Order: sequence, then C-alpha cells, then structure tokens
Amino acid sequence: MGQNLVVHFDGDPVRFTPDGKVSVLDAIGALVRSECPGYLWDDVKRKHPEIMSYCGSYSFQKGQSLPVVDNEGWTLEHTAGGQKRLCSQGKNTGGFRIP
Repeated sequence: MGQNLVVHFDGDPVRFTPDGKVSVLDAIGALVRSECPGYLWDDVKRKHPEIMSYCGSYSFQKGQSLPVVDNEGWTLEHTAGGQKRLCSQGKNTGGFRIP
C-alpha cells in the first residue's frame, strides 16, 4: 500500500490517497477557506444525492473514514455545488488542481 500525500494550499492541508483521490472535506475546506466544510458537503449531498455515486471512502487514520473522489467526480462536485468557477479561475485556490 502506498503512502498518503498531504499538500498544503495557503496553509490548508489537503489529503490525497495513494491512488490520487482527494479528501472531499479537505478540498472544500481549502477552496472556500472554511473550518466547517461538512456543512457545505451535507448541503451538496442533500441537493444532489447522485453525487455520491462518484465518491468512495478512505480511512486516512484508524477509525476515520472520509469521502474521497477522483478528478471526474471532483469536476461533477464543483458543478453541483456551484463552485466550478471558483476552481477554474484559480481564486483563493493557490493554483489548486487535482493530480
């Protein structure tokens, strides 16, 4: 099993799985500069439940399984959450791009 990667965007840690999936909550928190990204994520899931078909889960630490998504799912999440422009224009993202 590979090692997790943590990338800091303007001081906010964003975790990636060994196969390149990003922690949804970390990415949302870094993009919108929120300490409570779960509220936004819950709102997106409630309004667009189909988004969950693109998400998986990954345990970054023992007992803590978080939603993760690959590049395709992240694009859909941005579209569903109305944040696509935020990422594509690079505002407050520090050049955030999923590898």
